[in-house]
Amino acid sequence: MHDIYETPIASTPRRPWNKGKITGQRPPLQPKHVRASLRLLHQENGMGVTLTDSILEQGFEMTPWQKNRLEACCCLEGEGTVEELETGVTHQIQPGTLYAMNLHDHHRIRATTRMRIICTFVPALTGAERHDTDGSL
Repeated sequence: MHDIYETPIASTPRRPWNKGKITGQRPPLQPKHVRASLRLLHQENGMGVTLTDSILEQGFEMTPWQKNRLEACCCLEGEGTVEELETGVTHQIQPGTLYAMNLHDHHRIRATTRMRIICTFVPALTGAERHDTDGSL
């Protein structure tokens, strides 16, 4: 003969694991947040320069400030603008345009169409850089 055991049902209701948490699909990214950047050279390569190949989606906007290094970028595809924040002067960017931040210029880059740019940074980036409180690297 087999014994039959009844398991008692919990007297207190269980709290769902996701109660009070946001679940489901995240909101879509806005174009101004989308970029893909491939670092081709960085400090560990021993060349003294970083070389990047970046795709900036239409609507992308960023305000970089290379306070501690020099930056030069060449547009290969697409169109956009670079604005010098200290002077307010805006320059058009199109394929073949090279812009150089030789005075550690605080600037804003905007992609009016999908852009591909090649950038160099001197001294080379390590990959562990963090933005300072003023937004600079």
